[in-house]
Amino acid sequence: MNSSASSAPRSTHEHEMCLALDDNTTEKGRIDEVAIILSFLPRKDIMRARQVCTTWRDAAMKTIVPLCEFRVDSVRAYNAMRAMSTSLPNLQQISICNINASNGEDPDDINIISIFRNLRSLDIWRHASLNGRYPVLFNFPLLEKLSVSDCRYLKWDLEMLQGLTSLKELDCTRSLLTGNLSSLGALKDSLEKVRLCS
Repeated sequence: MNSSASSAPRSTHEHEMCLALDDNTTEKGRIDEVAIILSFLPRKDIMRARQVCTTWRDAAMKTIVPLCEFRVDSVRAYNAMRAMSTSLPNLQQISICNINASNGEDPDDINIISIFRNLRSLDIWRHASLNGRYPVLFNFPLLEKLSVSDCRYLKWDLEMLQGLTSLKELDCTRSLLTGNLSSLGALKDSLEKVRLCS
């Protein structure tokens, strides 16, 4: 009787080991399922949920984060963006404003934004410290909405938009914009709304 009682737990244990060792498709499937579930949560909840276990952490990295404004307007928010670049690289919306080098934010390190390859909406406004050209801000193949306002020192031209093949909305107000309007012809299949004001 003892032998049959002791064999049952071993059998269950062996079964669990077999499930755990079943090629990585089972684990990959779990990660994909959790990623789908996490995609219904707000960004902050996904960041918290990723701490549950490694499966959830890996799932968070694959999760397409729902469209919700994430404003980078302080050192704390900038550091959060840096953390999310590895934790939630599928963020879809970012609003960048008031980056100030004197407060410890490094506008030259704005290249970190290039990690968010699934970005759909990018707002850049009141950026006195972004002085010069930042091609990385115009290199998102899935970007649908781009808004640049009150960025008098950010140098960019319409030709930089040619890589934004999914762009539907372009809004540029009170910013230094150069280039030829005919270069927008590359976006004729996607562009629906354009607003250019000096």
